Amino acid sequence: MATAVELARYTGQHLIAPQTILTRSYLAEIAAGLRAARLTLFHVLLDADDEALRSRIEASDEATQWRLDHLGMYRAARAWMREDADLVLDITALRAAEAAHLIADALRRPQPAIR
Repeated sequence: MATAVELARYTGQHLIAPQTILTRSYLAEIAAGLRAARLTLFHVLLDADDEALRSRIEASDEATQWRLDHLGMYRAARAWMREDADLVLDITALRAAEAAHLIADALRRPQPAIR
């Protein structure tokens, strides 16, 4: 957390941390730490249908089996993750560049100072 806070303060830029957090209390702990540091959290959920997720995981060499083993946990967490996110993007059919543009557009809109 301290490194993230220092990076955000040093650069004055948005800090993007690509991470799926499947335990709601862990996300709440991270969000509380960011709020305590007076940083704004803009939580983006990149979601895809189950078939697309499985296909992307199987096409990757990065922790393939571990990720496949956690698909059930993702499905179970999906409802609260969608509820808690500031922006939910269904990336089933979106290219990465399209998703990046949608996120950048959302970040340009006025946000609450601290959430």
